[in-house]
Amino acid sequence: MLLSLPPELARMIAKSCPLETQASLVCACKRLYETCNPTLYMCDVQNYGSSSVFHAITRCTDDVVALGTLQAAARGGADFKLCRDFHGVRSFLQEPSQIAVHSPLCLAASRGRSRIVGFLLDRGVSPDGPGGVVTPPLFQAIANKRDLAAAWLASRGASLVRPDSPQNALRAAIVNSLPTLTAYLVRCTSLDMNEKTVPGPPSLVLALRSGQPWMVPHVISLGADVREPIWELCRTHHWADVVGLLNAGSVHLAKALETRGCLDLIIFVATQKVPSFYKDKQIAVIDRIITLQRALESESQGEKEERPKEFLDMLEGLLQRTLSIHRADLPIASVLLRHGVGIRPGVYLELLEVLDEMELGSHTRRRRIVCQHRKLLKSFDFLFSYGSSLPPEKRDASMGYFLRRVPTQLVELVEQLKSQSLSLTAHGLQKLEGGASRGGQSGSR
Repeated sequence: MLLSLPPELARMIAKSCPLETQASLVCACKRLYETCNPTLYMCDVQNYGSSSVFHAITRCTDDVVALGTLQAAARGGADFKLCRDFHGVRSFLQEPSQIAVHSPLCLAASRGRSRIVGFLLDRGVSPDGPGGVVTPPLFQAIANKRDLAAAWLASRGASLVRPDSPQNALRAAIVNSLPTLTAYLVRCTSLDMNEKTVPGPPSLVLALRSGQPWMVPHVISLGADVREPIWELCRTHHWADVVGLLNAGSVHLAKALETRGCLDLIIFVATQKVPSFYKDKQIAVIDRIITLQRALESESQGEKEERPKEFLDMLEGLLQRTLSIHRADLPIASVLLRHGVGIRPGVYLELLEVLDEMELGSHTRRRRIVCQHRKLLKSFDFLFSYGSSLPPEKRDASMGYFLRRVPTQLVELVEQLKSQSLSLTAHGLQKLEGGASRGGQSGSR
């Protein structure tokens, strides 16, 4: 009768009773609890599919209280293989077979209840859940980004490969940005970060596409292959992914490539023929690699394996190639110059040698020379503009020699082409000469 009253009223009545009566009441309640509580859980296990287990895992946020409930359910005979959810059921007279069945381990794993996962495993529950489960507990924890619970399951023997998919737990952990699980699987299991037989992108690309940039240096630190994935992305013109990897991986990626690898990558990227709409990305990749290499050199000054002289020599060779009268890849040349790469004297000498063959007064002769060297005027205009923009004290001897040797007539010719928005090619020359010829004929009339 007393228990049916509101708590405040029950306390008022208890206060008015003698201490002996209060003590007797407490002892009676304790004995009643000790008698009825096991019966309650036993009845729940036998008749209601261990609904207390479901509610402890899904609705009790305090691990201590939840574990206490699970221990009581265990004393009542719960085996923790399955449980039912009676929340929202209108009547407990409804047949339990009509109520949804759940795996307690799957419920705990998907919610990240690591202590409950440990409790269930200690009770003999299979780490892969009950037979017939569609998604094993480990992969439910991974899909819900429950890092510690997933690592706990993996360490307790959960299967690392889904039965319905060739994908393994390591790849799933990388995609879902789970650093603890990823590190455990690499260090303590047979799963290989660089396994090539598993379909899909390599680990480095998975880390980038996880949406968490910090996963890229994390997988690099665990031994993910860097060189092959980046080279493949460049070959297939996935430049946005390459830029993303370089930004996310930063110096960690440069360290993995080392100086020679960075240099190889710069040359590989610079020599790729890309459509014009990818050019900005190609330039961004080259710019970022050189920046990272410089940061790496600054960080590791004094280490013997660094070879900045070799690095600069190769970049100068690359710049010479991009400025040649046969290539004139001016966007790449610009980014190399921006990073302080020097222009070799041979670049100027090659250009002057061809210019000396041109007879600027002969339209036919100069058109023929430009046809033979299609990038001649572009290369000349770039070098002349760059050299002229520098103050005299910053020009080296070869640049000064080049500027002095350039015929004024050639400079004027290029300016005429540019002022009339004509291309610096033989076709542009032909249009310029045609316009001048028509102008002369109309003037004579």
